[in-house]
Amino acid sequence: MKNRLLVVAVVGLALALSGCASPTAKPTPTETRTVMQKAMDKCDLIGVSPGLSLGDGKHTLILDGKGKEDSDGMSAETELCILKALNVTDAILNEIETTRALDGRQEGTWDGVDASWTYHPDNGLDLTLTEK
Repeated sequence: MKNRLLVVAVVGLALALSGCASPTAKPTPTETRTVMQKAMDKCDLIGVSPGLSLGDGKHTLILDGKGKEDSDGMSAETELCILKALNVTDAILNEIETTRALDGRQEGTWDGVDASWTYHPDNGLDLTLTEK
C-alpha cells in the first residue's frame, strides 16, 4: 500500500512539473507569438533592429526604410524578407515596388495583414504592417 501511494505521488508530481496535470497549462512562448513576431523570427530580427518598431500589443510592425538621407533605416532586403514572411501577395508587392514619391501614402490588404506605405528616395520605403 505504501509503495502504491509513493508511485501515485511520484507520478502526480511528475505530471504537475511537466504541465500535463493542469488543464490550464501555460502555452509555450512559440504558441503565443503574434504573426508579426513570427515574421521577425523568420528574418532573424531579434531584439532591437535599425528601423524596426513593434507596437499595438505586438500586432503592428513599423519599418523605417533606409534612404539616401536616412542611413539608419532598415535595408530593402530586410523589408522584403518581412513582407515575404507575412505572405505578401504578388499584386501588393508590385504596388509597393512601383510606388513613387508623388503617390503619397498607399494601402493594401492581404491574408489578415493591413499595410500602408510611403516611398521617397531620400527617406526610403516606410511601411506600417498591422495584423487584423
